[in-house]
Amino acid sequence: MASDSDNYFMKYPCSIKPIMNILWEYLSFSVQAFLLAIFVLLSSSSDSRASSMDSLKITQLSYRPLHTHSDLYRAQDSSGDTWVRGHIADSLLHHVVLFQNRSIHIMDYDLYAYEGGQLIRLKKNVDRNGLQVQTRYPVYYYIPSATEYYINIRKSDPHELQLFNNEIGRFGQSASLIVLYFSMYYGLAIMVILFNIVFYLIFIDPRFITYALLQLSIFLTFFYEDGMFYYFSNQEWILPYFSIWNTSASCLLAAIFTYYFLDLRQHIPFFGKLIAISAISLLSTASLYSYTDWWGFNLISLLIRFALPAFCFYQAGKLFKTSPYARFLLINFGLLVFVGIGYALYRRYDFNFLSIFNIHTLRLTSAIEIVAISFALIFKVRTLREENARYKTELRHYLSLLRLDKELEYEKNKQETSTYTLSAPTDRDQFMIEEIQAQFQLTDREVEVLHHIWKGDSNKEIAERLFISVHTVKYHVGKLYVKLDVSTRSEVRSLKP
Repeated sequence: MASDSDNYFMKYPCSIKPIMNILWEYLSFSVQAFLLAIFVLLSSSSDSRASSMDSLKITQLSYRPLHTHSDLYRAQDSSGDTWVRGHIADSLLHHVVLFQNRSIHIMDYDLYAYEGGQLIRLKKNVDRNGLQVQTRYPVYYYIPSATEYYINIRKSDPHELQLFNNEIGRFGQSASLIVLYFSMYYGLAIMVILFNIVFYLIFIDPRFITYALLQLSIFLTFFYEDGMFYYFSNQEWILPYFSIWNTSASCLLAAIFTYYFLDLRQHIPFFGKLIAISAISLLSTASLYSYTDWWGFNLISLLIRFALPAFCFYQAGKLFKTSPYARFLLINFGLLVFVGIGYALYRRYDFNFLSIFNIHTLRLTSAIEIVAISFALIFKVRTLREENARYKTELRHYLSLLRLDKELEYEKNKQETSTYTLSAPTDRDQFMIEEIQAQFQLTDREVEVLHHIWKGDSNKEIAERLFISVHTVKYHVGKLYVKLDVSTRSEVRSLKP
């Protein structure tokens, strides 16, 4: 026999079904909303906040002093990541603070700080209004409730840290001065590079183009260290291996410039092979380091980068007493090297007396070197051209006297004898060629080419007479133009009296 409740459901089956459907839908919606709320809460917590367990782990790591920064402490977690603990000034508490690491060598890091009494992971390059900020280095905005902060720099070297934290107004003043400093340097560097390119097009002298390329390489070094690649790429280009490639190019160009500037052809006859071996070695080590990230390849590259300019400076030192340009180069570059060493020590050791060797001092020294070397280069090239012009004038005068002497001797011999050998002019030309060969250090092949140019032969005719290719003839003609400081065939013929 059915119960009263069973009779009720059997009597009113249609009235209860809608109620059950409503209850089920409400229950499903509540469960979904609860799960969604939990998901949002967890995701926001993972994005910006360290959990209580993570906070405890971060603060309880074994921190020890960092010798390059007296106010920083370092630790390492179980995964091998490096953590750095620091403190801000008490006066910055409860104010909007801007935090930045001004080192291009540590760009991928996370900042944890106390805000609202909790240790949270801050968002990078986002201001207090939630807007994206474009800067030269990653930046964090927050309102600290405690002086401690923690940085996870992962596998980076903590000695590279150059931390800055201050109120937004003071940060703006500091940033404006920095922009002013490096804008002045960039303007000067670009001007010198363009001037040297123009001078090269005018004088066709390898010293100018080599120095322009060297300054371009140094310019890119400062451009990279100032975070300008990161800024103009919308915070995308970090380029962790740019330094090893660019400094390798700088060392090669510095050695080549020294070779041309001091005319070391007689002192380093194997210079071409030396540069080729060094370039291959630097290219190989830079490639291997970029691929493997092993410090050993970077060390090998560093030794080569120091050894190559040091060898050229050693050759310049041997000319210190005899060449004013060698003295000038060694003093000028010596000052730059001294400041560079001081800057390297300043970045590695926390000594007050090293603070003078900051990036601005290095930039100022580089600007002084740019101006000094540029003027010395112009003066040297002008002096060499004046000397070459004087040598050509003296040679023409000497050859004219020689021809007059030969003509007088010929007239004298003509009166004494009734015969005349047709070989006399050839002997005279041969004597003149020998004098030119000794004066301008011509090779035997260049002497043969010079003789045929004097005879009026074309490149094709010279190639047929000397049994060489036309390309080889053009090569020797080009070498003659450089050594005789001429640019046309008519100028070469004008040397023949």
